[in-house]
Amino acid sequence: MSNLKSLFDFDQVSLDSVSTNATADNLPGAGRTLGLLYSHAGRHLEVLLGGIAERMGRGPRATFLRIQKNSEIVTLASVLLLPQAAVKAKKKKIERDCKRMLKYVR
Repeated sequence: MSNLKSLFDFDQVSLDSVSTNATADNLPGAGRTLGLLYSHAGRHLEVLLGGIAERMGRGPRATFLRIQKNSEIVTLASVLLLPQAAVKAKKKKIERDCKRMLKYVR
């Protein structure tokens, strides 16, 4: 019975025996090599997908450019003699894009 008790005596295991850098990416081994490969590939994939999304009109930069363009149109509406319905639609687009921009900031 005492052997069974010593097998399941978890009080002897402490957090001090677990290394704080047990999952560090600078430790040698196959996991390190794969981890570095995944990190490198992930960075490139993130940049690639971010560029594609921006060209499709997504992302904070594209949203800012839309806000800027629509704001200029609203500002020049009286000079361009735009109908009020068009100005109202542009203001609504600016408001929607501003809300989207706030989501990107959070």
